[in-house]
Amino acid sequence: MSRPTRSWRFFRRAATFGAACLLLVGAAIESETAGREPGLIGIVFGSPTLAGPVRVWSVLLPDAELFAPVVQRDFGLTLVGWLTAPSGGLVRFRAVADDGVRLRVRGKTVIDGWSLSGAREGSAEMSAGIPARLQLDYYQDGGRSELKLYWLLTGRSEWERIPAEAFHFTSADRNRLNERFSRLMAAYERLIFSAPNPRPREWPALALVRQGARTMLRATFPDVPEFTCDAWLYESDVDFLGARPAGGGRLELRHRYRAHPGLTLVSEVRPERGAIEIGARIAVPRGIAQPLPSEVDAPNLCWQVKRSPPFSSFPDPYPMFTRRCFIFTDKGLTFLDRTVRNPSARFDADDPVNNPPWVQTYLAAWAADAARRPFEWAGISPDRYEIPVAGVVSRDRRFLAALASDTAVSISQVWLDCLHNNAEWAPAHAPLAERRWRVKIYAAPNDPAALLRRIEEDFPGIPSKLFPKCAVPQVK
Repeated sequence: MSRPTRSWRFFRRAATFGAACLLLVGAAIESETAGREPGLIGIVFGSPTLAGPVRVWSVLLPDAELFAPVVQRDFGLTLVGWLTAPSGGLVRFRAVADDGVRLRVRGKTVIDGWSLSGAREGSAEMSAGIPARLQLDYYQDGGRSELKLYWLLTGRSEWERIPAEAFHFTSADRNRLNERFSRLMAAYERLIFSAPNPRPREWPALALVRQGARTMLRATFPDVPEFTCDAWLYESDVDFLGARPAGGGRLELRHRYRAHPGLTLVSEVRPERGAIEIGARIAVPRGIAQPLPSEVDAPNLCWQVKRSPPFSSFPDPYPMFTRRCFIFTDKGLTFLDRTVRNPSARFDADDPVNNPPWVQTYLAAWAADAARRPFEWAGISPDRYEIPVAGVVSRDRRFLAALASDTAVSISQVWLDCLHNNAEWAPAHAPLAERRWRVKIYAAPNDPAALLRRIEEDFPGIPSKLFPKCAVPQVK
């Protein structure tokens, strides 16, 4: 057999190279479509400077209003994904943003409007039907928030808001964002200290963590797999002064009321098997010259389960979280998606967060209609609870976690996978120094009847006649 000619060898090498290029292109296309989901995904920050990561969040459209529920105040965000244009050529982009915005397409900065006077328009070459990598950064710093993205396609004469179907992200994008979020959180959080735990196989491990200006109590329960929860101490008008171990696995924290600097809020956290108890009192200094207020707000504890993969809402669409959250009504254990949920007046009627309502406040069966702690972000359900307990079941339905008290006249299920059991001071009309505030967090196998028996024992102030009324079999 004769040897291949030089020209033949050249064409064979070219064919091999071309096949390799096709494989690379195919791999690139596959990376753009594998695990494809609609919209964009990003990290929400609790600061306009893109500091203080809050959570990973996905939206169908870049719109500032869709992120307000996550942070409820000034914030920043970074969105990533892919953008597909229906026609090729030079595409012009326009951002309507208050405050700052920055758009990158295929790694090139198209709009650099990070300052208030920065540019809000730019252009990039696009290929019809070929996804292009996109990154959108935004921050809101005071006043109203707005973010909308428009394009002017080749051959068109009018600007159009980029439709939701033009955006998508992939499972690889989600994985990269989750990894980046974990790195950012590790750098953002500062461990104050971990409490000595004399019974680590039985009692929850407690730690205090500083997240920016927030003081978070972190509890890891040994009897419930992968269950670590946070409690913000407190989402109230107080300043954190300090904390110390109090022996026996307990923690003591001190806060100062901003409106009443002479008063100190003293809290004690006590672990026990399957639960932690958080109690508080007001320390009134002797000989205080200024007159004491007749009323001081009770602590507002924000309990969050977003750190526990089996319990958190992520990666399900947020409203699905209500299918696993529950209260105890006169019908027994009632999942929140089975209750009547009214829209929030804070958002338009057609806003996604109202369809169905993402957040809701529930009143006690014995409470007057107006007897609630105001929560402007949530509608108020006509369904009432019989026992002041709010909880969530794990995604596999094997475990539950709950927050209970005996004084709450309202319970709120709100953003960030959090529940508020709005406990009040007791006795309500006692002198400030004699009032006490108390809640308990439970985590256990999914046996609601057992949970109710324990709550009845822990909170004798709840009328015992209510417990048989709410008794239910194990949730399947």
